Formats: sequence, structure tokens, C-alpha cells
Amino acid sequence: HLHTPLGISFLRTVHGLWLGILLGLLLLLVVKFATAVVIRRLNK
Repeated sequence: HLHTPLGISFLRTVHGLWLGILLGLLLLLVVKFATAVVIRRLNK
């Protein structure tokens, strides 16, 4: 948007990137854990 200062736009971009990376890693850990649990239960 033309009225938003460049610094604020940059800050929002940086926050979006680190939040996206953090949430993506958390989701990856949850999926890996759930997959390990399912595999363990299927092997019993």
C-alpha cells in the first residue's frame, strides 16, 4: 500500500517469514511424531 512506510512493510515481511518457518517446523515435528506412533502401533 502506498501509505504504509517501507520500514513497517519490511518488518511485517520479516515477522511473516520467521512465524512461517516456526509454524512449519512445529507442524513437521508433529507429523513426524504422529507417523512414528502409527508405525509403532502397526508393528505390534
